[in-house]
Amino acid sequence: MLTKSDVIHIAKRIVQCEECGSRKLCFANIFNEQEKQIFNAFISHVLAYSKGQHLFHAGEKVTELFILKSGSAKSYLVSEDGDEQVIGFHYPGEVLGLDDLSRDFHTSSVIFLEDAKVCAITKTACKDLAQKMPQLSQEIIGRLNMEINHAHQLQLLTNHLTAEQRIAAFILELSERMNLIGLPKASFNLSMPRSDIANYLGLATETASRLFKKLERDSLIEVKNKYLHILDFSGLSKRTHTCDKCSVVLINGKYSTSN
Repeated sequence: MLTKSDVIHIAKRIVQCEECGSRKLCFANIFNEQEKQIFNAFISHVLAYSKGQHLFHAGEKVTELFILKSGSAKSYLVSEDGDEQVIGFHYPGEVLGLDDLSRDFHTSSVIFLEDAKVCAITKTACKDLAQKMPQLSQEIIGRLNMEINHAHQLQLLTNHLTAEQRIAAFILELSERMNLIGLPKASFNLSMPRSDIANYLGLATETASRLFKKLERDSLIEVKNKYLHILDFSGLSKRTHTCDKCSVVLINGKYSTSN
């Protein structure tokens, strides 16, 4: 098993926030120029990881927060029976380990889906920064609220949508997230395997694979290897609607219900 000693240390206090491609999505975006310099000084190091490496495991001591600079990752839990449950996918600008900031040990594990780089800030430094910059505390609380809201949205999705609707909604959500980080919303790389998507959405892997192919046959998407191209946004959005008692639709990356 690879450990943090296997990770390449790229830099130490020399990476400037203004040089980072993820700066618009990072904590640093809420600061003025002087505050950005202070924030940058608190970044202990930048780390590079390879696909398949863990950033941290559940049960490990919480010592740092990590801001994803490039690449993607997934977070997951493992049950007492050894079953894995994917709880999230992460992209540049997102903070990893944020929900464990007030704890001594990580409650989930994070593994990289492709080669990636992260900025690391020690837990102590983060608390010191929050005292110096109150807006950082507000940003942390805001992001935690977003994570809680997203968890609720996922529960809503899995409780109310059919398997096909879940896949369609998942693709549209990924499209919105790609747009947020400055990538094309119609064409993007699916860095996660079908098994992870199925696990995340509460489906069997075979079901997820079959439904991707069905959406292709219906000319809504095109998939080559892991590269997905959305051919018909309107048609894909219509597939997220459910009839009967309740409809669940994706609105600006968020799920909403209407009776």
